[in-house]
Amino acid sequence: MLSTFVADAKFAFRQLRRSPGFAVSTIITLAFGIGATTAIFTLVDGILLRPLPFPDHERLVAINTIEFSPGTPTDKLDAGWALETSYPNFFDWQRQNHTFESIASYQEMARLFAKSNGEGAQVIDCGRVSANLFSTLGVSPELGRTFSPDEEQPGHRVVILSHELWVSLFAASPDAIGQMVRVSDEPSTVVGVMPAGFHYPVNQPASFWATYAANTEGHFPLTSRRESDDLQIVGRLRPDVSIEQARADLNTIQRQLAQQYPENRNRPALLIQPLLQQQVGDSRTVLLLLLASVGVVLLIGCANVAGLLLARATSR
Repeated sequence: MLSTFVADAKFAFRQLRRSPGFAVSTIITLAFGIGATTAIFTLVDGILLRPLPFPDHERLVAINTIEFSPGTPTDKLDAGWALETSYPNFFDWQRQNHTFESIASYQEMARLFAKSNGEGAQVIDCGRVSANLFSTLGVSPELGRTFSPDEEQPGHRVVILSHELWVSLFAASPDAIGQMVRVSDEPSTVVGVMPAGFHYPVNQPASFWATYAANTEGHFPLTSRRESDDLQIVGRLRPDVSIEQARADLNTIQRQLAQQYPENRNRPALLIQPLLQQQVGDSRTVLLLLLASVGVVLLIGCANVAGLLLARATSR
């Protein structure tokens, strides 16, 4: 078998030397088609095909409020548009639901972040979250701890670092736990570091996370404003609950809130979907179209190579 392989290799090399132009054209055509297909498939595999990197990810759902124009029928969700939600609605869902193991909140923002001495100052993405976000996702820190419920209260300033920020700012030192940092020029204490590979949101990961304690402060805190739609909501279903049961449960609550509060009058329904579907969003269609396009390019490349081979055989 080895001798046959060597003989075939020698024959192929001789053919390449005799027709270098043909060989180069064939190699470039196939390399372009295969390379493009491989690159796009890698993206599709990483974003669409692989599950979310959280335990029992199929029980994680995203929850959005649906707002309808006045007078629009509310029995079809696509007649309205999906929004984030307010803290008061979030608190009501947490207290009144019967189908979720936990419901957590996340607010995206950018903040100036630096060490206590001002070193490494940079504006980076952060998440202002409910204390139970990490337990809802089912992840534990690599170092330190996650937030405790009392750290959602006024006056608390604590942060959890991403693995990447920990490495870049603290050189992966365990001494980072307990260190003071400055967030928007206010002192905060580092209480934890998330493991390498943890990214949330998956499509726009934060560099660090803080509790929503700052939103509870002031004369008219954000946590009391039902009209302010600032929160992304993620929930973990109970093991014996289907997504249809969760929809029925939360939509019953939301209809009651729509009757009770003017701010919710045009928001009597919720969109509840698998977290993976929500995180991928519109990129699913784009990626599948790209994959189909490069597949066509690969087929055209193969057809061109076949044409070159046929022309070469005919010339002989």
